[in-house]
Amino acid sequence: MDQADAYSDDEAVVASLHSEAKKLETIEEYLLKQLGEVQHTRGSVISRAGNLINRRTYVSRLPDEILPRVFAYGDPTYTLESLPSHVLASHVSQRWRQVTLHDSSLWACIWRGQRTKGYPLGLLEAHLERSRTYPLHIICGDESDAFFQALVAHVDRWSSFGDSNLGDGYSRALLRLADLCAPALRSLSLTASVGRNLSRTILADGAPVLSSLIVSGGLLSEVHISFTSLTVLRIIEGGTLGVIQDALAHLPSLQTLVFGQFGSFEDRRDAPVNMPSLTTLEIGWAMSNDEPDSLPVLFSAIQTPRLEALILSYVDDAQVEPFEAWLHSGSSPRFPCLHSLTLEHVPATSKLVRAFPGVKHVVLYTNPHNDCCSVLETWLQPAAGDSGDPWPMLQSIAIKARYHIQPYDPSHFVASRSAAGRPLQKLLMDLRVLPGEDVIRGLKDHVQFEELLPDV
Repeated sequence: MDQADAYSDDEAVVASLHSEAKKLETIEEYLLKQLGEVQHTRGSVISRAGNLINRRTYVSRLPDEILPRVFAYGDPTYTLESLPSHVLASHVSQRWRQVTLHDSSLWACIWRGQRTKGYPLGLLEAHLERSRTYPLHIICGDESDAFFQALVAHVDRWSSFGDSNLGDGYSRALLRLADLCAPALRSLSLTASVGRNLSRTILADGAPVLSSLIVSGGLLSEVHISFTSLTVLRIIEGGTLGVIQDALAHLPSLQTLVFGQFGSFEDRRDAPVNMPSLTTLEIGWAMSNDEPDSLPVLFSAIQTPRLEALILSYVDDAQVEPFEAWLHSGSSPRFPCLHSLTLEHVPATSKLVRAFPGVKHVVLYTNPHNDCCSVLETWLQPAAGDSGDPWPMLQSIAIKARYHIQPYDPSHFVASRSAAGRPLQKLLMDLRVLPGEDVIRGLKDHVQFEELLPDV
């Protein structure tokens, strides 16, 4: 190599080094800018934390036994944007840190949202350690094997478990639950509608104290549930009537049954399933089946001789007449023990309400088509050939609102019952539909009046 070639190589190296130095300088400027922003944010956080722990603030004056209750009302869910509220609170001050670290109840909730991509294993281990022997409340989905095995190591502490995978998605949680024994589990929620390579039985090794189950109707066709201790069953979206009948036959202690939208009635079993222990039945979106006689078919397939509370929602106009005919087809009331009736978006007819003569408590939801109080008075008008009171034992009425918010004045109805010698004992109203203050004062002269918080 001659001297000219050597000089040429040196110039190339120098040029490369200059280029690299320029890149590093650019990176340095970017990092300095980021550092400045972080320092500014840190200063703001420190300032806000200082305000929170300032001795003049009300929060600082709270005793230690109250603080955990405040933190418990925060968001317990881990997301990519933030940690659970009690973890964040532990960074504010030394006092708050001691409170949050030593209260087991704050660490007993392990909640991961459906769309959260991960849950730090270290955070899970902190929850399991700091909750000590406290019952665990878990919501999770397709977590890693290490995550789920860490939970299984504490399965004897599971009090509630919910699968965060919703809808038609495949959930590994279902497969993992197949052979577990959860001796303290009281509440289970399985909202995924399909599984893969599922065992025919969930929690085959036992859940002896399980009292509440939420399950999708579609899943009932794939798995077998048999929990002798179960008292509350909520079936959401789908499921055929025959499959539901088969499931109910294995739940001898069931007291509350809640239906969401129905699937199909085509596979109805010939023999009805008798539910002598069932006292509360809720039927939501009854009209979703699009069959005029769906309610008589349902009540004929599931017999409830001791039903005490019936909740009907969203009954279609076409379903009312067949339901009325079925209700009045016998010589005695279909539901002789019924004393509580809830109606939401149910077409008003006096014949319908006269099928429930023993009702004592009525819950009525407002709707956008009628003044609910006028509807109530229409219901209580004597039917043709019948001058008696359809609800002679009526004691209380609750007027609630879900979507339709408009003030209602029930004064005329309350006064008319008093004048007829059948005074209402109690009137409850959603605070969003209250009449004016003068009307409320007048109501309180005739009936015990209470305001209701809106349904969540």
